[in-house]
Amino acid sequence: MRKIRFLIPLFTLLVSCSTNRAPINSSFKPHLLSPVGAPSITLYSHANDQNFVTNSNISIIEAQFLTNEYDIIIIDHTRGINQIITNSAPFRLARIITKGNLHLVGINKEMDSYPTTLDKVVTFGSPNAITNKVLTKTFPDITTLYYVNSVTEAGSVLKTGLYNQEEIDYVLMAQPLLFATLNTTDEYPTKGKLNRIIDLQEEWHNLSNLNGFPQAGIFVCNKTYDTHKEELDVFFTLYDQNIDNLINDPNLAISALNEFGDLNAQKARFGITALILKAMQLDNDNLLGLTIGEVDIDAFNVYMGETPYPSSIYASFYK
Repeated sequence: MRKIRFLIPLFTLLVSCSTNRAPINSSFKPHLLSPVGAPSITLYSHANDQNFVTNSNISIIEAQFLTNEYDIIIIDHTRGINQIITNSAPFRLARIITKGNLHLVGINKEMDSYPTTLDKVVTFGSPNAITNKVLTKTFPDITTLYYVNSVTEAGSVLKTGLYNQEEIDYVLMAQPLLFATLNTTDEYPTKGKLNRIIDLQEEWHNLSNLNGFPQAGIFVCNKTYDTHKEELDVFFTLYDQNIDNLINDPNLAISALNEFGDLNAQKARFGITALILKAMQLDNDNLLGLTIGEVDIDAFNVYMGETPYPSSIYASFYK
């Protein structure tokens, strides 16, 4: 039987802090930005917060690193790091929150097939995104690779089998959108033809012997970090508990989504519904690949032949 974990209200956490610390601003409500899907569901306890924004376009989210709009941003960790190192974006990395939830889906492929130099593959994000670094390292035979902006766009390609009217052989997909696509009652041209599904996490582990890869990261604005350190400690205590609940007792998050609104409202807010979340996370399956403190970024960079990150990019409470 799984241990029940209770979601401690933020106010309770605030008033229970040690009295020898500086007073904490209990009205502090950080502005939060996240892609829809697995990253956004880690903020399920903020579903009704006006300051919590989700978006399906990663490029729009990335651009916010150079504005003063948000205190906390979730994004592909390499995009965030690139903004910090290359563009001096005033942020620090606080957590790696997903260790891989990617699958390469073949269209009209044999059950034991793998991509070859002849295959055309569609993926999402930029060439330097962590998803595509892992994809091309794991499958070096991929030579024809087309990029779309988001996993939502990749899902559209998967349903039609076409990119700019050109037939595609494989599409890189992330959970939970892959599950939703395969289990929808809607009809689409490739339905019934998506039998070859390659678990990228399994292939990556077999290749590298590493425990996942640093996929999504959560970043904190330096100004917020400097002026609200105590409040951020409280925020991340609650945030870590959210992820622990999602892995070990997802019924808490499922209930929160159902209380938030109907299936359409849930999908608009998170890109995921309570029904899909249940299918992803029950029985400790953790198909969303959620994690806290399990991924070794330095080991990943060494394996990829890349320079380790400077210590200055990490928040002091990084896990």
